[in-house]
Amino acid sequence: LDGSNAEDVITSGLHTPVWIAVDASGGKLYWTDWGTDRIQRADLDGSNVENLVTQGLNSPAGLALDVSGGKLYWTDSSEDKIQRANLDGSNVENLVTRVSGDLGSPSGLALDVPGGKMYWTDRETGEIRRADLDGSNIEDVITRGLDKPIEVDLDLGAGKMYWTDLDRDRIQRADLDGSNVENLVTRSDGLDDPFGLALAVESAPVAQGPCATGSAVSNPSANPWLVADCNALLEARDPLRGTGTLNWSENTSISSWDGVTITGTPQRVTNLRLWNESLNGTIPAGLSRLTGLKALYLAYNQLTGTIPEELGAMTGLTHLGLMNNQLTGQIPAELRNLFNLRQFALQNNQLTGTIPAWLGSLSQLRILNLHGNRLTGSIPTELGNLTELWQLFLFGNQLTGSIPSQLGNLSLMQEMRLDQNRLTGSIPMELAVLTRLSLLYLAGNSLTGCVPVVLRDVSGNDLDNLSLPDCTGSQGQVTADFNGDGIVNFADFFDFVDAFGTTDAQYDLDGNGIVNFADFFEFVDAFGTSG
Repeated sequence: LDGSNAEDVITSGLHTPVWIAVDASGGKLYWTDWGTDRIQRADLDGSNVENLVTQGLNSPAGLALDVSGGKLYWTDSSEDKIQRANLDGSNVENLVTRVSGDLGSPSGLALDVPGGKMYWTDRETGEIRRADLDGSNIEDVITRGLDKPIEVDLDLGAGKMYWTDLDRDRIQRADLDGSNVENLVTRSDGLDDPFGLALAVESAPVAQGPCATGSAVSNPSANPWLVADCNALLEARDPLRGTGTLNWSENTSISSWDGVTITGTPQRVTNLRLWNESLNGTIPAGLSRLTGLKALYLAYNQLTGTIPEELGAMTGLTHLGLMNNQLTGQIPAELRNLFNLRQFALQNNQLTGTIPAWLGSLSQLRILNLHGNRLTGSIPTELGNLTELWQLFLFGNQLTGSIPSQLGNLSLMQEMRLDQNRLTGSIPMELAVLTRLSLLYLAGNSLTGCVPVVLRDVSGNDLDNLSLPDCTGSQGQVTADFNGDGIVNFADFFDFVDAFGTTDAQYDLDGNGIVNFADFFEFVDAFGTSG
């Protein structure tokens, strides 16, 4: 999978092979050949090549297998149709055609066999659509924002579909119903004309274990992912609850289990919220098997032990709340893989160590709460990269060093608490540009210097408790190099003119709360300098 040990499998008899599909259990490799208008297969080592479909094709493209159903599905881009046959190529059927399904030029194809759906891209209409496996019940999934979608693949466990857009040079994904579209790799990342796509994801599990034989999951064979989630929770129940109680049982419907929310297609446990449930066990590493989980809240309990590093495998998590327990140890480095996190809340525990610099790479973070622990070291400058962050609570630790000026980059910041630590140095002038601040607590440290005047206007602040004077004159100046090009020039002057008469802190050079002629004279003095 890392690209090493490349081997030639088939080197002759091909013209323009376009798509491949693998039946690993059957030891077969299938492909479409656009140049010879045929579908073929061979053993995985390239031997025993067979022609499967050679008639009635004109540019066969996307290819997908339903091995359990014994079917082979494909798109034909020139004939504008989607077809299927037995795995040996017999019994060819038309499923969707230009007449029956308003096809343009179907390209990629992917199957959700447990859900009974097939998905395809249409590079002519710029759409992604789906239908039942027999071609009925056609639905639009994504009809806007695409140019030439080519390949599509599914991560059924996470409820996601992925695709390439050839002309827009990007790889995107969305939920299976087309919602929550995300850019993953784009032209700015060096991507050029992406075509094929394949996912290395786990296949659907076999429905087995207590949740397959009990009454917790209805129709378990049709819901193997939910059965797997159910089994994982049952295994986690006793170590998690300690002497507390949870009503999780193989004989109780999982839909009524304490704290469990089930959504999506296929059905998955997507939210586990055990808030103030008197749990006094530990956090089981096996919770990481809940690969469809979006939110994990185990807050306001008496959980002990460390945070399992295995939770870093739950890359779909958007909310992690383990606050108000008795957790110890350091923040595991493996949590850096939770790149979809919006909320990271570990406050009011007994965590030690430093605040990891890698938190600055979790670019989706809106809320970062680490207060009320025993964290030491400095505040990482990398936190200034979290441009979506609006709440930063680090108070009540043992943090040292200065307040990073990079926190002034957090333009969406509304609530910041750094109080009750051991911070030193001055208050960065860069904080004065955080115009959305409604809460700013800095007391209980050993700060020196002065207070930028504009920060006194924050509706909730404890700055009077600092016993520091207001910054005046050049002390309060942020910088006159408004565009950051290294010199104060006419480009900065025109920006200043646009802001004249406003309360924009970036241009309020003397910190008196309004951009006026006093600031203009400050600007004139700085003209031609570096600011």
